[in-house]
Amino acid sequence: MEDYNEVYTKIYSIYSHHAEKVKEWSVISWTKLDANVLKEEADSQESQVRKLKKSLPNAEKYNPFVKL
Repeated sequence: MEDYNEVYTKIYSIYSHHAEKVKEWSVISWTKLDANVLKEEADSQESQVRKLKKSLPNAEKYNPFVKL
């Protein structure tokens, strides 16, 4: 059970960080929004998801990971 909790904690951590960034960016004026920062953040999050997938055997069996 602790293994599942650890996995879900990692998944939701990535998700909540993404949701926080989306909320933060949604209130920024389009003229102040830096496309490079958006790309760097997207690349970073994609990297985190890939690392998590490598560390999880059968990652597809976790529904939240599939949604992520």
